[in-house]
Amino acid sequence: MDIVLAVPSENDVLQQYESYRGDGDGEPGSPIIPFDQLSTEEQNKKTQAYKIFIKSVRIQGQGVGWVSIIDKEDKETINLGFGLFKKHRGQGLMAKIIPVAVSYIMKNCSQKPITSGARVQNFAANISLEKAGFIFIKNSFMTDPAGSDEVFEYKTYKYPHWP
Repeated sequence: MDIVLAVPSENDVLQQYESYRGDGDGEPGSPIIPFDQLSTEEQNKKTQAYKIFIKSVRIQGQGVGWVSIIDKEDKETINLGFGLFKKHRGQGLMAKIIPVAVSYIMKNCSQKPITSGARVQNFAANISLEKAGFIFIKNSFMTDPAGSDEVFEYKTYKYPHWP
């Protein structure tokens, strides 16, 4: 399986943003504003941020999702986030994509511990992390990063083989 991480194109940014906003379905009640309703300045900011922190995931040349790699100087860890477009879920792809992302981090980022996580009820994401060799560290509570006031339980994992 040919898995490639690439800088997102303008179209990738739109697809990833809308997928995160509501799985591309324009989920009713989503607190995130649709991309086409953002000002040009905000669209440009989002596009630049995506090109810095996000890598498009392509399998056999087809976009299937994304990984985010957050390696900030003021943080002690590198955070790995991930998502698949709705039509590619349930196929076991993420358990194959996460090791590719970890390899990318080891080759291209600073030498800090790699962490990741998912909502407790996101069984597929948690299983994918465990299959990729991540070990559970702790449960915590956090507010919804998408902007709602929802508080949810989150499982945090660490990749034990780096650094």
